[in-house]
Amino acid sequence: MKKKSYKNNNWHKILIRNLVFPMKIGIYKHEKFKEQRVRVNLELRVYQKKGSIDDRIDNVICYEDIIKLIKNIASSKHLNLVETLAEKIAEECLQIPESFLCKIKVEKLDVFDELESVGVEIVRES
Repeated sequence: MKKKSYKNNNWHKILIRNLVFPMKIGIYKHEKFKEQRVRVNLELRVYQKKGSIDDRIDNVICYEDIIKLIKNIASSKHLNLVETLAEKIAEECLQIPESFLCKIKVEKLDVFDELESVGVEIVRES
């Protein structure tokens, strides 16, 4: 998709916080067959024309669509690395014409008894 050209610095952050879902992810044999909980936090920066919202959902990027995008990527096939999941989410989010920056944190939960999570955080720009 071709990016839109904006001549102002008006932008919004779309925030997805603590989205938790099961998926098959990991390099170990036991991880290939059993789903484990993953948590995703996302910040997507999108350009917004000044005064263009007009209280209409079709004038903004819907966060429900972003949640569906994340879950579709996660359920499509087994992934070895949380880094791969983060990169795939960023790549898809940056296809949205208004988007210009995507910050994503992906964590595997319940991996170690002595800590809450392990994961990665990336920032990608278009």
